[in-house]
Amino acid sequence: MFDIKSLSKTALLCRYAVCIALLTVCAWIQLPLPFTPVSVTLSVCMVFVIGGLLGPRHGTLCVLVYIIMGLVGLPVFAGFNSTAAIAGPTGGYIVGYIPLAALTGLFISKFRNVALHYLGMFLGLLACYLCGTLWYMNISGADMITALTLTVFPFVFADVCKMAVAYILIRKLSKIKIKRN
Repeated sequence: MFDIKSLSKTALLCRYAVCIALLTVCAWIQLPLPFTPVSVTLSVCMVFVIGGLLGPRHGTLCVLVYIIMGLVGLPVFAGFNSTAAIAGPTGGYIVGYIPLAALTGLFISKFRNVALHYLGMFLGLLACYLCGTLWYMNISGADMITALTLTVFPFVFADVCKMAVAYILIRKLSKIKIKRN
């Protein structure tokens, strides 16, 4: 995790901007699947990275700013969508980015144990799945098994792989020191 406390407000805002820009690009890179309304994107990977690098407070705020940008009409979500994505079947997963970033950031900032870091990331992913599944059930009228079959089960393996890649990125990026002039 970055040493957030030592950053100036400008440096922190720059980190938010870079993270939001990368999250937006990761959302735009999508692989639609013919059997589900949810596409495979790199968003989850980037939310892990944001939470892990910025910590629970700033990671969550950064993701909230991203969601607000979409709510006000900026095309930051998958498919270059904005408010339609939140109102549609994938909206719960986007809202689920909030606990995903918070839990990832919390466990990585509070514990030194790698297994606990992965536990926090996994719990965040479960929270994201819960938000998304309940949202999808509400929007579509689907039962729990149908919702899980369409919107969770096809993504578990890829999301666990994204978790591993994100953790490597967090470890590598958190070691970068920026020199001040």
